[in-house]
Amino acid sequence: MRHWPHVVPAVIALVAVAAVSADRVLYVDPAARFSVRYPRSWQVREDLFEGWVAFYRDHPREGASFLVFPRTSLPGDLDADRAVRSALVAVAGLDRYQNFRFRHRVTSRGLGIFSVRGEASWKSLGGRNMRAVFVAVVVRPAVHGGDTQLSYLLLAQAPEEEWSRQEPLFLEMLRDFKWLGG
Repeated sequence: MRHWPHVVPAVIALVAVAAVSADRVLYVDPAARFSVRYPRSWQVREDLFEGWVAFYRDHPREGASFLVFPRTSLPGDLDADRAVRSALVAVAGLDRYQNFRFRHRVTSRGLGIFSVRGEASWKSLGGRNMRAVFVAVVVRPAVHGGDTQLSYLLLAQAPEEEWSRQEPLFLEMLRDFKWLGG
């Protein structure tokens, strides 16, 4: 081994990459125009009526989950603040939970397009304190009187006591999410 000291670290790195890839499944939704990698041990639930997709370990609303809410119209010409509230309430339905709170910031804006990041918390129907991070892209109407478009809303959530274990996975999924345009 002393003749090839550079081989061992390279082999270890390749095995680590293969393990990470083998542990993830690529999900592609051509209709909603997005892709994301999720843990192989998780489940996928597609709500065809409401249009969202949940990637989850135990339960899509009570446990650790990564939810994708694709393109949706929000009534009226909304600024970023009102669009985010509308998305979290009307699209994700978080206002039905006790102690629902959120805060956000606009991370970029230009030509009527806003990127928004934020955090939310609430008490689940099962009584668990939930925590979430979210990312959204909001497009204001090009003409007066049009509707605001939510290009997508990503919501990564977990019970508060699991958050520190789930956060690295959520960050990886957020980085891996690809919006395929449209």
